Amino acid sequence: MNSGSSAVIRHCTFEHFEDAVEVWGGDSIAVEDCRIEGCCSGIVIWNQLGDNTRASLLQNTIFDCDAGIQLRGGCGLVEISRNFIRVDWQSIVVHLSAGCSGPHDVPFTGTIVGTLNDVDSDGCPSYRSPFWPTGFVK
Repeated sequence: MNSGSSAVIRHCTFEHFEDAVEVWGGDSIAVEDCRIEGCCSGIVIWNQLGDNTRASLLQNTIFDCDAGIQLRGGCGLVEISRNFIRVDWQSIVVHLSAGCSGPHDVPFTGTIVGTLNDVDSDGCPSYRSPFWPTGFVK
């Protein structure tokens, strides 16, 4: 995606990709009711600082991947709700300067809202940390 662009990905199946859905920039992305299986990462939003991508990640099933969702760089509002995530490493990785990123990752800036109902692994940062919104993990 490029700046000024928007995309909706709905009712799709992705199997055995490096990153099933990868977003670089763009104004808005919606990934809804998709099945993602056997990928390195399920959904990756990878922006530069100053980008302001609005993302809606709703009712997706992500399993048998290394990581479910990764957020890097500048984002506006990111809504993550009603996703079923069963992965090998971490369900959601938010790349911050505080231990959840590699040396060349652009730190995440943005706001996360929603509720996470069904995961089998911790996030980075941990869901027990104050980073996550109150009531995010049910």
